[in-house]
Order: sequence, then C-alpha cells, then structure tokens
Amino acid sequence: MKKLFAILLAFTMILALAACGETAAETVAETEAPAAEDGAVNDLPDDDAAEEESGEPDDPGEEYDAPEEGEVTGLWYCSFGAANLSLELREDGAYTVAFPKDPEGSVTGAWEERDGFIYLDGDETAPLAPYGVLLAWPAAGVYLSREEPAPLYVPAATLETLPEGILDGYWVAAFLELDGEVFSVEDLNERMDLYVEGSRAALGGPVFGDQIVDLEVLENGLSFSGEGFRVDMSLQADGFLRLSMEADGEGALVYYLYNAGPADEVETEGE
Repeated sequence: MKKLFAILLAFTMILALAACGETAAETVAETEAPAAEDGAVNDLPDDDAAEEESGEPDDPGEEYDAPEEGEVTGLWYCSFGAANLSLELREDGAYTVAFPKDPEGSVTGAWEERDGFIYLDGDETAPLAPYGVLLAWPAAGVYLSREEPAPLYVPAATLETLPEGILDGYWVAAFLELDGEVFSVEDLNERMDLYVEGSRAALGGPVFGDQIVDLEVLENGLSFSGEGFRVDMSLQADGFLRLSMEADGEGALVYYLYNAGPADEVETEGE
C-alpha cells in the first residue's frame, strides 16, 4: 500500500498545483478556440449532463441502495489529478490499481469486502465504500465509476496544405501530449506561447525560453531546428496549432495551441 499511496500522493500534488486555475474545459471554452468544420469536434458536456452520466447525487446526502455483495468486482475508473486511474477488483481476491498510460506504475495486491467496505491489503485506514453506482475512495478524494473517462482532448487531423500567413498571430498552449497521454498544461503547471509572423516566431515559456527564431516555411506548416532538436508546426482541422518537438534519442513532445488573436489585439503587461 505504501507504493500505491506514493503514486496517489504524486498526482495529488499535481492536482493541488492546478486547484487555483481553471479546468481544462473552462480554458478551452473561454478562449473560444475555432470549431471544426463539421461542428462536432470535442464537444464538452454541460455540468448537469456530466453529473447525470457520472451518477453522483445532486445532494451529497441523497441515499442510494447499496449494491449486492459481489457486484463490486470488475473495473472502476476515475480521473485523478492530471491522469486517468483504473481499479480492477477481481473475483479471486486480487486487485490492480493502474494509470493506463503508465503500466509500469501499476500496483497489485489483495482485497476483501467486510461490513460494506472494501479494504486493499487489509489497510483499514483507507477503505473504499460502494455508493450506488459509484465507489467512494475518501483517502484518495475520488469517486470511481464503471464509465471509463473520455479523453481530455482528441486532436484533429492536420491540414495537408496551408494558405500563406494562416499561422500568423498569437498562440497559447492549452494541452500537452506526453507518451500518448494528453494533459491540460495548467494541470502540469506548464506554459508555452508564441507569436508567428511570416517566417519568424517569438517563443515564450520554460521549454524554449524567450527567443526569436527564423522559420522554414513548408507546404503544410512551419519548422525550425536547433542543436539536437527539431520543431514542426502545423494547423489542425479543429483550429488548433500542433507544435511537435523531437529531440535526439527522445520521444516527441507535442503541444496544442489555440489562436489568441493577432499581435495588435494581445495585451502586454502594464496595459
């Protein structure tokens, strides 16, 4: 259990860093990122719909009928901090807690159900409790459900050809993709922005620092490189700019940025 709660603690710290900021959904909604042509890309449910789907009660005191014994076996899911978490309770008495995108970080052990509570590895300080269609885990501060969380953001396809100057303007990162998992930059306490004008770009954020670079203009985007790395920028069908950076011997780091407007509409400090 110590390893399990070390993992949960790490993600709790990530969640705490983002607690004072907006949620990823609020970030995208407030920036009014361009919608896809078919108008059906990454639609975000309203609060009522999300509540109804999750099964959480309107009133925390609302009572549910407890599930029958044995109905708790199987897979349970929740979003924990910046990542999705799964808990599998198997009929043979074994359990697995995992972050799907990090198989090596999974934890296994034994579970048992006593007096309406579920105990992992016999730890009576952090029980789980069936709560209607949910599984409450107070020690982790989450409710698990049978519904696997939808991806935070699903990138659209990139456009093969771009009109001249379409990438000009001020862009701000909303999402970051690491090892195939998409996170909100706020959840990771990350930041990146850039201003593009023709074949030059002004970069901002801790990854690049504040610098101006010359760009190679390609048919399907823009590119620049430095010692041991290359950056490619392209436009997606949903209006986001995809910035992919590959370093020698490392995997790709991908940012998804929304267009915050042309430079003359961007407020600077002191204005």
